[in-house]
Amino acid sequence: MSRISGSCLLIALSLSAAASGCSSNSSPTTPSATPTPTPPTLTFPIQASYGTLHFNGTFARVEYATSYEYIFQLTATFNANARTNHVPTIHLGGMTFDAGQLDPTVWKTQVLYEQFQSISADFTVDGDVRQLPQAAFWLDKATEAQANHVTLTVVGGGTMWPIPVELKVPCPATWGTVWPCPPGRQ
Repeated sequence: MSRISGSCLLIALSLSAAASGCSSNSSPTTPSATPTPTPPTLTFPIQASYGTLHFNGTFARVEYATSYEYIFQLTATFNANARTNHVPTIHLGGMTFDAGQLDPTVWKTQVLYEQFQSISADFTVDGDVRQLPQAAFWLDKATEAQANHVTLTVVGGGTMWPIPVELKVPCPATWGTVWPCPPGRQ
């Protein structure tokens, strides 16, 4: 018969406490990783252009108890001949995810929430196609409910390229007249 030393017993008890989630200084920094069972993750296509960049890909909205996670998978294609945001080359340095209250009659937005993520993508020749890094942003349900506009913008070199697709689900009733609301999201 073998004996368990005091230090082995202490280690075993510590491992057991850690496995059961017992910790004196644990505090969650992100929402629970377990989505609510309904509604399921909603995925929508993005196919839109703004000036010298054309965007193609998807965004998914995952519902959690008190928040949504928006996950983007995008490619961008450089159109050096476009009039809007006409630049010879592009170095994208970030993505900005915004939720706000837009007044489309004067094109002013009261920003309710904004989050920035760094990225790096270079476009040097007309027709360059780049896979942008997958990006995920969190938005609490209370802010999303107040917003009439949710959007993603890529930025670089002092220039912004808003992706002209409404991300709020469902799209606000009057929004389709301002920016396209993809089919099935009205």
